[in-house]
Amino acid sequence: MVVKTLEELNKVLRKKITESLKADVFESIKEVEKKHINSDIYDVYEPTWYTRRKSNGGLIDDSNFICDIDESALSLNVINVTPPNESVLGTPYDSSNKTALLSWIESGSVPNIFNNNDYAWMHPRPFVKNSIDDLLINKQHIKILKEGLLKRGLRVK
Repeated sequence: MVVKTLEELNKVLRKKITESLKADVFESIKEVEKKHINSDIYDVYEPTWYTRRKSNGGLIDDSNFICDIDESALSLNVINVTPPNESVLGTPYDSSNKTALLSWIESGSVPNIFNNNDYAWMHPRPFVKNSIDDLLINKQHIKILKEGLLKRGLRVK
């Protein structure tokens, strides 16, 4: 491919970066978050009042992760939209808030839908913050982006 103008070059680069964000970086970040969901949430306690959905409609189910790319800014947001379990007490929640469960777990504001006792799951388990910290330290997303761009014919340092 021959690129003749800076505008063409910009267009080609943006396309390849966007492709890598969608195909490579999204999957990598999703795996980091799944690791923290397991260690920061699932490993903390074993529920007795309900069955965890895990990869069957739960927090580590691939279908609950959304890849949101802002192509103008070349930025990627990975959003977990797992819905909460139904309340056994009939406690309503705002079903239009697609990140309600994520917010509850992250902040420790999970409503007790079972009784009036205090449980481990009612306290902060900041798996999103821990995922971000992990990425900032290990820079896995940058490495994966570079590998993705190399697969698409671009060598970057």
